Amino acid sequence: MTTAKPASQEGGIRKILRNTSYLLGSQLTTWTMTIATMVIVPLYLGPEGIGEFGVAESVWLVASAFTLFGLDTHLVKTVAREPEKVSIYFGTALVNTVFNYVLTFGGVMLFAYISGYSQLRIQLIMIAGIGSFAYSFINMSQAVLTGLERFDNISKITVINRAIFTVLAISVLLLGGTLIHYAYVTVVSSVIGAILMVTALFRANRFDFKYDFALSKEFFREGRPYFLALIFLRIYKEADTIIMAELIEDSAELGWYRIADQLFGTLMFLPNLLIATLFPILSRLHGEGDDSLSTYVSKSFNFLFLIGIPIGLGISAIAKPVIDLIYGDAFWGSANILQYLGFVLIITYQTMLIGYFLISIDKQRLWTITMIVAALATIPLDYVLVPFAATFGPAGVGGAMAYLITEGGMVIAGLYFLPKGYLDSSNFLFFVKAMVAGLLMYAGVIWLTNFGLIPAIAAGAVIYPIAILLLRTIPAEDMAIIQSLAAPLTNRFQRFRHN
Repeated sequence: MTTAKPASQEGGIRKILRNTSYLLGSQLTTWTMTIATMVIVPLYLGPEGIGEFGVAESVWLVASAFTLFGLDTHLVKTVAREPEKVSIYFGTALVNTVFNYVLTFGGVMLFAYISGYSQLRIQLIMIAGIGSFAYSFINMSQAVLTGLERFDNISKITVINRAIFTVLAISVLLLGGTLIHYAYVTVVSSVIGAILMVTALFRANRFDFKYDFALSKEFFREGRPYFLALIFLRIYKEADTIIMAELIEDSAELGWYRIADQLFGTLMFLPNLLIATLFPILSRLHGEGDDSLSTYVSKSFNFLFLIGIPIGLGISAIAKPVIDLIYGDAFWGSANILQYLGFVLIITYQTMLIGYFLISIDKQRLWTITMIVAALATIPLDYVLVPFAATFGPAGVGGAMAYLITEGGMVIAGLYFLPKGYLDSSNFLFFVKAMVAGLLMYAGVIWLTNFGLIPAIAAGAVIYPIAILLLRTIPAEDMAIIQSLAAPLTNRFQRFRHN
């Protein structure tokens, strides 16, 4: 009995690594293409165009929570536990989603009219709504594929779809396209992505399209906790932009914040891919009563701090030269906002892990309450901090400040809700050592930015790992795992040198 458990854990770790490798490959590819569009598109649309389209995106990101109604998260768990029922689960969820969208679209247009939005902004919201409908099919199909742990299919389609969007968007703008043309490109790419993802799902697991009214009602009932978590998460994430659109007339201010927020969002791909592979496994382990669950959570906690601290502090340190290099003076305000968001990133990595872990062990109600409190808190914080920040710099800094406060509160609440024994003093010691190493890196990078961006980045890439090793941050048993996993690569390198 004593040897079976470590072997099982090792197999689980290798499975996570294999699934993560699928997603990592696609994420790195799509991340590169995302950066390409994030560099080129703002140069053509300007901060005003980015700001206007950003409002339309934010409105529909909130509204799409009503379309999904928690079905995507619920599908991952149910399909992971009962894969033989894919046909009826997917068919019923899809019918519910279409019904939800019809009601949601009407509500969004009513909101746009009541808010007194300009004709251009209303037109952009209508176009974005069409793309949101297509994207709901992507979400449903991807949820089923995630439950089946078919990450290879998800990775391929994600890369192809992103490539299509990148080519279309850049081509349209190079040919003289306007903001409206760019908005239509997002719709076309979403429709193509939906077709590809549904096709991939059918090929991965052939099934008949079935619908069950009783199951439909059950989905509405079971999806409610996930919906509440998602709607308040979306309000929490997008309230800054929507409130700024009400408080500030200058669309350029909205564009500055949007660019900083998008750069911040691109750095979420590492925790996203880790959680995407962990979530179905954690859900299954909890269902089986496997006590190795705590090991997965503890190691993931340490890993996200190990990578989150250098990324967050690093992006904060080099925000100004990076924005100047990529966008020039037109987006100067984005640098100030990004400096604050770098610190937010470190905390956000942990809130993502804690939130999905609580969902996987059927404690979504606790995390839903946490999200509700955070979402409700961010609204008055934005109304106070956005005008306050506008008195000394970009108004978007106020949104970043509010984000920092609420993310900190969510981590504290999430740690309190974790079952006892999942994290201990060794995790706290790991965090302290990693933070010390990160601050040493931060100081070195800040000093070297005076000599250029490349020397600063190179110094950070050297200082942090050396400090991690000198402080013995990574436990010996984890180092042994890392060395064993890296052995095939190092062996090949050594053979290459000898040859």
